[in-house]
Amino acid sequence: AEGLVDLDLQIAYEAQRAKCATAVLFNKWDISTLDLDMATARVKSKVQMRPPWLTISSLTGRGVDKVLPLARDLYLRYSSRIPTAELNRWLEDVRSRRPPANKGNKVIKAFYAVQYDSSPPRFKIMVNSRALINKSYAYYLENRLREDYDLWGIPVIIDFEGKEERYS
Repeated sequence: AEGLVDLDLQIAYEAQRAKCATAVLFNKWDISTLDLDMATARVKSKVQMRPPWLTISSLTGRGVDKVLPLARDLYLRYSSRIPTAELNRWLEDVRSRRPPANKGNKVIKAFYAVQYDSSPPRFKIMVNSRALINKSYAYYLENRLREDYDLWGIPVIIDFEGKEERYS
């Protein structure tokens, strides 16, 4: 009845840190006066993996039948694998849409991407130098992965490996 409070967001943040697939359920929807648009915007701004949400009422049963299908869908996406060839096409497409920023006179080159683990999905992107990757471009790639492969609510881990690490 209180709406979305800081403790709710802290729990979602802790789930993200623990690498858990996450969904947000707004319960007591039968008595709530919560502004849903504001609440979902607040969750999106505070929780990077932008979990899907449902409005439910345990008392009346409204929306409860959607909880298990949502949990099952999250699990399937959490444990899924993306083929390497498809990831490399995706990487090329993303690079063409927004090339990475140069650092000084050096250009970031991404050679290929591979998913080497699932539950949670973990990706490796081979680059010419890891030192050239900035936080904003790493977040950009993570968000494009979420958007293009419907990984909302799924923790996505991207490791960048530079040539210097491969040959040392």
